[in-house]
Amino acid sequence: RMRSLEKVHSRHCSPRAHAARARDHRAWRRNAHVRAFTPLVASGDCADEMSSSTVAGFSRSAAAQLGVAIALTAALGGVLQLHKLASIDSAGREFAVTSSAVKVSFLLPFALAKSSANLAVGRWADAYGRRRVTVLGWSVGVIAPVLGMIATRVKSGGFGVVTMSALFLGCAQGLTWTALVLACVDICGSTRRGFASGLNETVGYTAIALFAHVYGAMESSGVTCS
Repeated sequence: RMRSLEKVHSRHCSPRAHAARARDHRAWRRNAHVRAFTPLVASGDCADEMSSSTVAGFSRSAAAQLGVAIALTAALGGVLQLHKLASIDSAGREFAVTSSAVKVSFLLPFALAKSSANLAVGRWADAYGRRRVTVLGWSVGVIAPVLGMIATRVKSGGFGVVTMSALFLGCAQGLTWTALVLACVDICGSTRRGFASGLNETVGYTAIALFAHVYGAMESSGVTCS
């Protein structure tokens, strides 16, 4: 039936319309990797068919994808908070830094790297897909704690290594967090973009607040001053 409808449609379409349809179809196939997620909300004729496999109107498979994206955002928020608090704490305890300005100097490369990554992530996410950009962000972020551990073994300029690690941390947040926000928007669909963005940001910053307490508990129980 669909083929017969297409034939009727093509018989009554102008050459310009044919060219536009062909161009749109090529673009759709070229950007197939961007559509890594399915819409959360069933609509139209699909709503009745999907009613048995939905949760509160959400597709079960898409809800699982949304859960993964939210969990990754929470994990990223926790990593960011632990690394930033450890960097500030190590300035005085490990490297004998007394100046408050020097202690928070790692925030400058962090902010520059994050803003630069935010500038590029939208184009990269559309060109290469949300999933690949997320993986890239996590891969870059792994470098930050590795440099933090190396800094304690550096005899002089150890806090400079910690400051350098903030570059990779900021790049990781800019790439990963923004890509996950875009992924949540893709999953929820165009009618729930605000909900998707708000949910992602709420979970991420709640994780940041909670992991501040986690770091405090770890510090009070496992850190001693010599």
